[in-house]
Amino acid sequence: MLGVACTVVGCGDNLTGVTPSQSYVFSFENDTQGWTDRAMDIDNPPVEWNIQRAIDMARDGTASMKFYLANYNDKGKIWMERAFEVDSSANYRVDVRYQFATSDFGQANLWRIITGVQSHPVTSVDDLTMRDDTGNGANSDAGYLWTGKQYTVDRRSSAGGKIYVSIGVWGTWETPRTYYVDFVYIAFFKL
Repeated sequence: MLGVACTVVGCGDNLTGVTPSQSYVFSFENDTQGWTDRAMDIDNPPVEWNIQRAIDMARDGTASMKFYLANYNDKGKIWMERAFEVDSSANYRVDVRYQFATSDFGQANLWRIITGVQSHPVTSVDDLTMRDDTGNGANSDAGYLWTGKQYTVDRRSSAGGKIYVSIGVWGTWETPRTYYVDFVYIAFFKL
């Protein structure tokens, strides 16, 4: 299944109440649902990383996507990316929402969240969109907590009718870390 039309309460409208032209929900119950793993700045020196479907933690159902990066080179970036077919050379407002599980707490040594919307696949660090930090809001170690993330981006689709969405993390401190992403909702509002 490559994603299902959104039928979940709370994911049909954006802030203006307009119905999207296309919407998808990804819960990763059976597979990665068309998302591919990507990485950058992981070779000098080489660091271990992976993004895979996992059943050890989930926000919706029994599975999620698990992100692991042993960021000993202090610059690794890992993300999952998926292409969506839309009208060619058209303007869209893209709403990206998901649940993000992190054990990062406090204010020090937090990493950065990557969430981007592009008209082409990511090819350089300039294509990655860095967002807020990976902290879970706790002041002390509370273990993994799920936090809701939401970003809205206006983007023109490619001449081939594609828009690419990326979700991941940028390691900004030299340590191994694991994060989880689940219940991804993507909506396209044609402008």
